[in-house]
Amino acid sequence: LGLAAAGIGCRQQAGVLGVLLILLAHLCAGPLLLNPPRPGLERAHRLAWLALSGLPPSVSFWGRLLILEGLVATSGPALVVALAAGAAMLVAAMRGVVHPEESTEGPAVEPALQALGWALAVAAIALGFAPAWAAGHLFGVDLGAG
Repeated sequence: LGLAAAGIGCRQQAGVLGVLLILLAHLCAGPLLLNPPRPGLERAHRLAWLALSGLPPSVSFWGRLLILEGLVATSGPALVVALAAGAAMLVAAMRGVVHPEESTEGPAVEPALQALGWALAVAAIALGFAPAWAAGHLFGVDLGAG
């Protein structure tokens, strides 16, 4: 939320477009991450966390990059704070993926839900290969204009 507030607060088109891309990443990964990990979805769960952490080529990476571009145009100190916070988030996400502390007890997930979970996790990464297309078709904005 702090990153989104910084993107909106910088009042630069790049920052606002970055917020929209991060919103798209959360829309893809959120439904999967709001449910506890269960057998059959552990790897999809980890992939979704990586997508939200801003790992290239995820759509969250491009969103963060655009927000940083907006902050560069606005304020140097705000950029330094955003970079430090982003680095801390990336370290925390990578630690969670490498050393998961989640319990995956319970019944296995049905194949249809397992396929849906994987589709959401992969979409959070795959949309990063075409962020301009995603922003244009889903939000009606042009990333090339900024």
